[in-house]
Amino acid sequence: MSIVAPVVGWALSLAFGFTLFRVWKAPSEDRSYQRPAWWLWSERSWRGYRRGVLAAALVIFSFTLALTLRGAAGLYAGLAGMFVFFPLMVTIALFNWPKFLVPPASRGDAGLVSEWSRNREAKKGS
Repeated sequence: MSIVAPVVGWALSLAFGFTLFRVWKAPSEDRSYQRPAWWLWSERSWRGYRRGVLAAALVIFSFTLALTLRGAAGLYAGLAGMFVFFPLMVTIALFNWPKFLVPPASRGDAGLVSEWSRNREAKKGS
């Protein structure tokens, strides 16, 4: 097995760790809440991704463990990333739930589904 994938995975895990610490402590007025120029999708999708940054870090970490560990432990780490942490990331982005995995400043935000339905109702009403 190549050494490149685990090294890149651990570098990403470390970067996500630093980002997660900064994001978790940031107030809602912080510039990290603004969509960066490189983000290709909407402002709403950026906020959804940003809310799920803890679950995203856990996905990267579990996939890195899957690449690093041998045997059943690596398999279970990969399965946890795919079937536990990735669905949590999607659930947080779409519904802003479970709240304890969302950074404190974002816990009051509406999920993407709530925002889409609110915008759809507003368009119907006008």
